[in-house]
Amino acid sequence: MAYLILSCDGGGIRGLITALLLQDLEKDFGILERVKLFAGTSTGGILALALASGLGIDAIVNVYQNDGSQIFTLLHPGELDALLERLKLAPRPPAGDPQMHNIVEQVWENLDSLFYVRYNNTGLASILESLLPNRPLRELRSVMVTAFQLDSPKGWQPITINNVIENQGADTLPIDAALSTGAAPTYFPPYKHPQYGYCVDGGVFANDPSSLALAVALQAGIPLSEIALLSLGTGFAIQKIEIVLPPAFYGPLLWLLPIALPSMPATPLIEVLLSGVGPVDSFQCQQILHGNFMRADAPLPTFISMDDYRAVDQLQNAAESYIRNSPAWQQVRAWVGKLL
Repeated sequence: MAYLILSCDGGGIRGLITALLLQDLEKDFGILERVKLFAGTSTGGILALALASGLGIDAIVNVYQNDGSQIFTLLHPGELDALLERLKLAPRPPAGDPQMHNIVEQVWENLDSLFYVRYNNTGLASILESLLPNRPLRELRSVMVTAFQLDSPKGWQPITINNVIENQGADTLPIDAALSTGAAPTYFPPYKHPQYGYCVDGGVFANDPSSLALAVALQAGIPLSEIALLSLGTGFAIQKIEIVLPPAFYGPLLWLLPIALPSMPATPLIEVLLSGVGPVDSFQCQQILHGNFMRADAPLPTFISMDDYRAVDQLQNAAESYIRNSPAWQQVRAWVGKLL
């Protein structure tokens, strides 16, 4: 039997797509008991940790469907109130270009959002504490999640937290791994891992962790010929950034602007980082594994932000339509059926 790796992308609430695809495969093939390594980034890392802990896929689907408002709890830091009041009373800066003037007005109206993350992680932590066991990764099934370490003695660096390779995190508690891999910059605060210090979301370097999971399996001594890898996305929609202002205006403010504009999504740099690596990772795995690699991702009717939990019905409909109607999903099912 193949050494099956399940790799789950990051994408916030869009992880519902991944969970629903897995639910379909589990119903007909019992795929989860055959997985040898669960791998994930951000929401995919949390999903991987839950599955490696033995949590059923139906319970995971339920979290995505019903707990989004608790996960994405807005942060309103009281200690900044006085400063923000002073800023709101300051005169607005002039902007000669009409389009730039409109952007400056929107920035000013949302100025407080530039000073802190959008959400605290207390709601997410509370949910994770109820889902994940209070025992180290070494006692779970094989699992690997990504994170980016900010303050190690060697400087900042990408890391994997796993129980496969010695000294790479087997003593970590699942909740610490989950809050580290899920600390998306600008969305959640950096998380202080007991061993690795402050970490942020691994999506900054591997939103699709497929090739990393493959490398970890090879490092653990699994022959390449025995590895099969199923990579699941969190839904995709056509996105673009329209250059409507002189290019020189596209500095740090616009690339990290936390509000959506007609010409670009909110925090466009983050979206570019998250969406740009997936096709490259899939290409690499396809060239290495050939027929032992399969990728699935559901098209979305419109772009859905990773924190838009109010769009759960849209995500559900997109996943169900993909499962029912997509020839690509039928190919995935055929691949899984043949493999198992």
